[in-house]
Amino acid sequence: MNFHDADWVSENIMEISGNPEFSEVNERLVVNHKVALQLHTVSSVYNEQSEIEVKDDVGNFLGILCLCKGMNIDLSQMTETQTVCYLSEIEKEYYGQPYQFQNNYLVLGVDSLDNYTHNYLDTSFLWGGFVHVEHGTKKPYTQETTSITAILNVNLPTPYHIETGVRGIIQPFVFERFLKFYHMLELLFDYDTVEKIRGLGGDLKGVGQILSTYERNDIDRLKYVVENRCKGYDEIAKKLNGAFASDEFKQKVKTIFFEYGKDHNPLRNENEEKFERLVSLGGFTFENAKTTKLADNRKLYETRVLAVAVYWLYRIRCSIAHSRIGEYVMTMDDEKFVVEVAEPLLKEVLIQAFSK
Repeated sequence: MNFHDADWVSENIMEISGNPEFSEVNERLVVNHKVALQLHTVSSVYNEQSEIEVKDDVGNFLGILCLCKGMNIDLSQMTETQTVCYLSEIEKEYYGQPYQFQNNYLVLGVDSLDNYTHNYLDTSFLWGGFVHVEHGTKKPYTQETTSITAILNVNLPTPYHIETGVRGIIQPFVFERFLKFYHMLELLFDYDTVEKIRGLGGDLKGVGQILSTYERNDIDRLKYVVENRCKGYDEIAKKLNGAFASDEFKQKVKTIFFEYGKDHNPLRNENEEKFERLVSLGGFTFENAKTTKLADNRKLYETRVLAVAVYWLYRIRCSIAHSRIGEYVMTMDDEKFVVEVAEPLLKEVLIQAFSK
């Protein structure tokens, strides 16, 4: 409600419990000198349907975090803080009817509103674990989907893989999702290492050799898993070719993998020109690889495809996980590329890696 609606309800429908005093500030309803700021997101670390005091860094009271979203209201049992939230959220024609809260709120004293807005609102996600609608949080990127293909005989070998995958799906933004699914590949290297050691029994020399392999760097570990478990080269090539679907994506490829490229890039130096010709011909196929002399036989072509897939996945992982000089730092402008190119590539690799 706004101020006029609340005043009308009070006078014409029924007496509001406690006979609160109404006013308004910046077109917001003020109830008993308190104003409710709607929240966009609240950390899952807090218990639902609770009220938490918010203080400044010297202990002065600022307001109350009211976690009421999803709560079915009972007018006679609501706290004063919940009443402020309720009157701020409800439309006047629904006052007094069965209702479920649609949002959480931060309830402030009206005298604290300007101080909070100017000094605390923009950083509330860091110190408070909640984000305001006013912060302008961007919604996750979505894409049109008309069908989904169920994959048979995918085997996740440990509960850790299942838990990591489920946690990945829960993530609303693709960057966090990508990292969780990437972790599944990292766990697979560890799993394979353990299984090899188990198979050796008392062969201590063999154990030492395996453990020396374990000391490889991150990209070598990823390469080891992909090369040993992924044999659907053409399917992986198709996912790589998604990067050439638009000029926007082609520029992302150039920037992320070449301008910010590393020594691990299998297409650096003389292969970069061959790769550019490959792209102009439509992307990764064995025929295009032969034409551009990127690979003159099927085995080398397959090696190239896997090497590029590994390098791209690793670079994207670094670009998401690291924010430092020398790395391409992912922003929301890169979300479409990760959703439509990187994530399908990663999922294809995962499905092949976990297939029986």
